[in-house]
Amino acid sequence: MGQYAQMYDKRQPYESDIKVPLIIKGPGIEENTTSDLPVINIDLAPTIISLAGLKPSRLMDGRPIELIGNKTKTERTMLVEYYGEAKDGTVDPECPWSY
Repeated sequence: MGQYAQMYDKRQPYESDIKVPLIIKGPGIEENTTSDLPVINIDLAPTIISLAGLKPSRLMDGRPIELIGNKTKTERTMLVEYYGEAKDGTVDPECPWSY
C-alpha cells in the first residue's frame, strides 16, 4: 500500500506524486550538476530544441530548462491537473482498483 492509502498508482496531486526527479545527460551538461529550478513535462521539447542549437518557438507551452550557462531562478506558476476514475460509469475497466 502506498502513501495516503493509495493502493495501485500515483495519480493523486500529492507532493510525493508530483515532485519527481528529472535526470538529463548529454553533451555540454556537467556531471553531478543539480538544480532546484521547477520544471514540468512540457519543458522537455523546448529544452531538446535549445540543446540542438535552435531557438524554441515562443508559441510553445513549455520553456527550455537551463542546463548550460547561467541558471537564473525565476518565479513560476505551474498547473497540476488531475482527472481520475469516478463512480458515474467513467471508471477505466483496466484499473485494478475496486470500490
